[in-house]
Amino acid sequence: MTVGRNRSRTPHRVSALAGGAGFAIGTRVLREPEGHENGPQAYLLARKPAA
Repeated sequence: MTVGRNRSRTPHRVSALAGGAGFAIGTRVLREPEGHENGPQAYLLARKPAA
């Protein structure tokens, strides 16, 4: 999923969208913004379960 610079896609929202699309959320890491970043940043590891 490419999120880009759309500020309405918060880490929580991206996680909810991935879960709603059927992905299993494995790991979610949140961090505070640094430098020029305006909001919290996240790393999300998700996988599509086998059918």
